[in-house]
Amino acid sequence: MLLTEVIMKSTINTLAMQVMLLMGSVGVAHATGVDTATAKEKTATLSFAAPMVINNDLTAVDGLEAGDLSDGDPVATGSITAANAALFAIKWTATVVSVETGGLQAMAKGKSDPKHELELVLDTLNATGDSTHDSLGGGWYQVSGPASKQAAYAVKLMGDQTVEADDYTIGVTAAVYVP
Repeated sequence: MLLTEVIMKSTINTLAMQVMLLMGSVGVAHATGVDTATAKEKTATLSFAAPMVINNDLTAVDGLEAGDLSDGDPVATGSITAANAALFAIKWTATVVSVETGGLQAMAKGKSDPKHELELVLDTLNATGDSTHDSLGGGWYQVSGPASKQAAYAVKLMGDQTVEADDYTIGVTAAVYVP
């Protein structure tokens, strides 16, 4: 036998001996058995629902013309749809328009000239009168009701105003409201 084989066998034997001594000093617990008379079985049904998916469509009213316009004139319409009935909530997309205090009013600025301003109001056509604060993204959502598979909303002019010819970008965020 080679010297390296002798050293290796000696090392392995030493390690095995140390493990046995360690187990003996720590002690190994052995169960004496399970009292099956105390055993209780319970089952649970795990139900996974499909995630709620909604669609939010926002469309400008056809034929908008610059000039003197009246309070409440519609400039865009929106619709929210879902496969299952739900309460919907809408708010201005704050990264697109400047949202006024209270959350339903906003100001859109002209693309070619930011001095061109359009004062708008978000009108939930079947609003419950409820609103809820978005603690994650900020802003206030207006809640629609009763629960349904679809809801409509409108973007209207806020007050009489002279609208300059320009392109104004608006955005509305829709979500499911969970009371």
